[in-house]
Amino acid sequence: MLTNRRFAIAAIGACIVLAGAYYAYGLRSTDTTPGSRHGSAGAASPVSAASVPSEKDGAASSSALPAAARSPESKRAEKSASSTQAASSPATAPQTRADPKPQRLDVERQFVNVSPDGARQRFNGETAHASLVENFKNTVQALQDQAFNDATVSELSNSYRSAIVEQLSQIDPNARLSDFACGIQMCLGQIDMAGDVAAWQEWHKKFYADGRTQSYVFMEYDVPMPGGSMQRRFAITIDPKLNAIDVGPPS
Repeated sequence: MLTNRRFAIAAIGACIVLAGAYYAYGLRSTDTTPGSRHGSAGAASPVSAASVPSEKDGAASSSALPAAARSPESKRAEKSASSTQAASSPATAPQTRADPKPQRLDVERQFVNVSPDGARQRFNGETAHASLVENFKNTVQALQDQAFNDATVSELSNSYRSAIVEQLSQIDPNARLSDFACGIQMCLGQIDMAGDVAAWQEWHKKFYADGRTQSYVFMEYDVPMPGGSMQRRFAITIDPKLNAIDVGPPS
């Protein structure tokens, strides 16, 4: 009887040992054996970190997902980022075209008659005569003011002035160019000198012969002064297109 009890106890113990060994073997096979039936069956494939957008990446990361899978918040953030980038891009400056150089100053317009087709220009003799007689100094001043804003016209006016002063000095040391101004198409001036007609005619010769004082129309008006001196006012055209005098309406 005792022997049978011992045998039963021994058998039970052996069973417990075998069960423990089998359990231990099963755990070891599942955890450490790559490719084993227990480790691979039903296991999900690993997910790459690059394919999962993080909150830190924000709208830029959400673009890795299909449009249908992105949330409305991600789409709005992406649209906002695109708008910001477009706004920060420097806009191309529009091409600007320089204004063409005017054919004449504003004050000169009253002195020029232009044909209806624009092909012919003539010096308005009536306006020129009136300016020499009635409103000379104001017209010269207006011409000076407008020419001052154009460096090319100012340089041209100074060139004519210097040449005339030099011509007068060779004829009459007392002669003086008291008023003078040029525009784009014409000049106005006044010479104060003695009433000697011969000296005036001599200056005419020098003026026409000097290449620095080219002119195409010459008008003059004499204002007698006390003591026999004269104020000799003149209007000239310096544009070869303005080479004729017109005393009537444009034709």
